[in-house]
Amino acid sequence: EIKFRYKSDLKNHLLAHASGKWFSCKFCEMEFKTNSNLKVHLKIHKDEKPYSCNVCEKKFRYKSVLSKHLLIHTGEKPHSCNVCNMKFRLKTCLKTHLMYHTGEKSYSCKFCKMKYNQKSYLQIHLKTHIGEKHYSCNICERKFSLLSNLKKHQMIHTGERNFSCKFCGMKFITNPNLKVHLRIHLDDKPFSCKICKEKFWQISSLKKHLRIHTDLKILLL
Repeated sequence: EIKFRYKSDLKNHLLAHASGKWFSCKFCEMEFKTNSNLKVHLKIHKDEKPYSCNVCEKKFRYKSVLSKHLLIHTGEKPHSCNVCNMKFRLKTCLKTHLMYHTGEKSYSCKFCKMKYNQKSYLQIHLKTHIGEKHYSCNICERKFSLLSNLKKHQMIHTGERNFSCKFCGMKFITNPNLKVHLRIHLDDKPFSCKICKEKFWQISSLKKHLRIHTDLKILLL
């Protein structure tokens, strides 16, 4: 049950089984069909990076990785989406993008069954369950699991309000707060009472309203 980092390494390993000839790594005992493949693998252990970028001089172990890196400098995006024609440098990025069109979400949370189309999004989400809070406020020392939440929180201390209402110019710390405010101007009342059908802009207002019905019911008993 040897595990491999790359699919090509697994293929070479299976071919070695078929041919009966092996080239073993003296560091990790991985085996290869050809000596040339072994030499490429040894670069990992020796930290050898013979391929360098002629633009920024960054070095790489493999020529294929250098080729992908060079696309950053050239701006070339050879992989295009057949749905919206958006272009990407890497095929892996295109595959991730296609999931938005198909709705495919391969990465699911083991705690709450939330699903994501990228592993990085799942890893960010998992922090909310495991209680990791690496980001702390330097003013009140409150801690947060996400950097974005810390930045929103710090606006309370700085008084920064980047989201302004196009109707009255009132400013808000977060975009969700602005959206709630806009309901007043748009007369949007998404929360309705099931008893008397009265509608409200905020769910908190609906909850306060429901007490009227509860108190009235108690009085009538």
